Amino acid sequence: MTACLVSCMSCKGANLNYHDDNEPLIDQDSDICTVLFGAARKLDFIRNDNNSSGRKGTPSSPELSVPAADKSLNIMKAGCQSRLLHRVPPGPESGVRYMVFPLGT
Repeated sequence: MTACLVSCMSCKGANLNYHDDNEPLIDQDSDICTVLFGAARKLDFIRNDNNSSGRKGTPSSPELSVPAADKSLNIMKAGCQSRLLHRVPPGPESGVRYMVFPLGT
């Protein structure tokens, strides 16, 4: 693992559209961990059919939805990013801010 994404649920109405994590600090051949703070949310997943993130026509209904508790650690296994796009949909109580932290090797 080369980095950890830390998400802070802070402002109403904000969200992360369907995307893959392609930050330069992240090794795409390793697991990706995300830590959520501030509110329980869910992570939605759809198949990655090579659509660009947030493209018009991206389905609003997820194929898979996983609950994520406040202060939870969520791990996407290596290869997940090439098969699935994910999002944090808007919640009534909060939105999303995130940061990427490099991990020591």
